[in-house]
Amino acid sequence: MAHIFDLPDEILSTVMILLAMSCTGAVDLARLSATCKRFLNLATQPLVLEVVNFDEVPVCSYERHHHINDLLCLCARVGNRDAELMLAKALLNIDFFFWDMIMEQGRPHLVENPSGIGLLCHVRLVRTFIDFASDNHIVCMRMPLFRYIISFLGYKQMCTSGLLLALRNMVNYLRFEQAELLLYAQEDVGNDMPSNEPDNEMVQLALELGDVYRDRVLEIYDEVFHVC
Repeated sequence: MAHIFDLPDEILSTVMILLAMSCTGAVDLARLSATCKRFLNLATQPLVLEVVNFDEVPVCSYERHHHINDLLCLCARVGNRDAELMLAKALLNIDFFFWDMIMEQGRPHLVENPSGIGLLCHVRLVRTFIDFASDNHIVCMRMPLFRYIISFLGYKQMCTSGLLLALRNMVNYLRFEQAELLLYAQEDVGNDMPSNEPDNEMVQLALELGDVYRDRVLEIYDEVFHVC
């Protein structure tokens, strides 16, 4: 009788990738990799970890991910953007486990990490957050973001570099943008007429201007933190 283990690793890896990309990819992949060593080895390949979908993973608590070889940590190490964003939020919220893990990752106890998986850098993780987090997340996390940058740069350098002003401009604009979009939505609810096309154009323009402010923050951030 044919068995799934009769399939070559190439085919099983393809199955793993498709599973990882599904809407419940992170949960399903974690369950499957826990069944046997072969599935674990296949599931922790960089080409699989890069595409794991974390949409269905709750972010109310990070305690379940407090292990150096947790799926979230492994995916972040290979550049999975969803995982990097989740880990960046944890760092900005001062999750001590992840801070200790990143600061100590050069020590011997990490030799158990799968080969081909790199080290994490908090500067790059926070940069990913600034670059790719939603406008709402940027606004909600503005104080932790300010606190992080001040703790590593100092308030004086943050001011002289222009990063403080750029951050304020970005956050203030995103807050204004959210208020405007909410106003449009409220007007549409109370209006029997369909939305006017100019309104849609204004919304698109607002989004583009938000990107301009964000790009300015990233430009200064890369310069002061020496991000290549």
